[in-house]
Amino acid sequence: MSDIDGQILALIPEWYADPLRFVKEAFPWGYGALEGETGPDEWQEAFLRDLGEEVKRAEREKGSIRMAVASGHGVGKTAMTSWIIIWFLTVRDPAKVRVTANTEAQLLGTDWAELNLWWQRAIHKHWFEWTATAFYRVDNERNARAEAVTWNENKAAAFAGVHSKNTLLLMDEASGIPQVIWETSIGYLTTEQAIHLAFGNPTEPSGGFYDCFHKLKHRWNTRNIDSRTAKKADRKLLDEIVADYGEDSDIVRRRVRGMFPRQGAKQFISRDVVEEAVARRVPREEYDAYSIIMGVDVARYGDDRSCIVLRQGSKVLSIETFEQTNLAEFADQVVSMLKMNRDIVACYVDEIGLGAGVVDMAQRYDNRVMGINVGRRAKRPDIYMNMRIELWAKGKKWLETADLPDSEQLVQELSTPEYTTGSGGKTQLERKEHMKARGLPSPDIADALMLTFAGPDGIDLDFETDEEELDRRLRHATGAGRSRVTGY
Repeated sequence: MSDIDGQILALIPEWYADPLRFVKEAFPWGYGALEGETGPDEWQEAFLRDLGEEVKRAEREKGSIRMAVASGHGVGKTAMTSWIIIWFLTVRDPAKVRVTANTEAQLLGTDWAELNLWWQRAIHKHWFEWTATAFYRVDNERNARAEAVTWNENKAAAFAGVHSKNTLLLMDEASGIPQVIWETSIGYLTTEQAIHLAFGNPTEPSGGFYDCFHKLKHRWNTRNIDSRTAKKADRKLLDEIVADYGEDSDIVRRRVRGMFPRQGAKQFISRDVVEEAVARRVPREEYDAYSIIMGVDVARYGDDRSCIVLRQGSKVLSIETFEQTNLAEFADQVVSMLKMNRDIVACYVDEIGLGAGVVDMAQRYDNRVMGINVGRRAKRPDIYMNMRIELWAKGKKWLETADLPDSEQLVQELSTPEYTTGSGGKTQLERKEHMKARGLPSPDIADALMLTFAGPDGIDLDFETDEEELDRRLRHATGAGRSRVTGY
């Protein structure tokens, strides 16, 4: 037995009901990968201290432990879940841990990857082995292990609890876990001192996670964490969200304050509508009479993509994406595509930020290119906060009869942005950077598609056609094709 093993074995009785002490002593704070780090945040310390007290209480009363944390973004809850898993498997043997989340991507791509990161840092790393879906003690692989478990709402019984002396069920992004899975999870609490922990952004004012803080609050140890109190959170981004939507808006309540919203998270476009458009096939003669419109979204961040979408009537003809392309190269791509297709009647480019450079360069060679500032005043300012949400509203109606390519990326991008109702009842679409902050990809393709609705193309979308300036520019665009419907 090595010296470190002997020291750890001697500490296990001290760590058993003191997960905070474990976290402070089992990781080399201030050294190596943790250089400059002093330990857990204040809220994490408070939670771990409470968890230790709950362990002592459960031992006295022969009961179970239930704790839930509703938080804004970026507070460090994923690190917390990793510490707890490693602590549990260190101080208990046998021990069975199940970890689940709202989606497989969250579970494996975020939670399980974070566990790997903290396992690598632990002073007793050699005690454990990590795989894509399991984490276990090498001296007792079968009975001292944690597993990443996905759920199936239609096969909830498969999620039933395990029967072991020491069990831990850990749910992440728990607001997105269906009620039937919550009900099935009760089986985990049938053994003495079983632990059920739930973490997440409070996105829905209903369901199992919501109940922990409301009608079942007497059974749960709960806390709400405002992201602005967490030392790891991006304070600048949080302040922007508050400034954009308002301190008491539902988006701020969910994403910043760790409070449940008054209304559920609102998808602006439902996934069902988008999937129906993917399954729909519109005959060529129904869309061939319309102009071909190009929409261009220019990447603003390093991991985003610049995108070009061609739409003709109810059909998306093509989608092109470009990663890590500089502005001059991308402007060349835009011009090249316009030259190859003289039937394109107009090219609308989002000119906010870097897009302005693409507009300037491309317009030198083709005057079908027009910059669109999607942040400008909407044509219906009584309804929409800006032009971006107005374009998305046009696209939402268009999708009812649209023909989309079979692209899961496009389906996700169209169906994930949320919306809120701001001051004066105006509708506002979630900003790209705020989507990225909650782990979602930037809707670059979707935004490029929506830009194709910036001008008139003859499709009746029940919107006012106050497009005189665009109409004038289209009529004077040399070399542009003429629509057989709109006459532009």
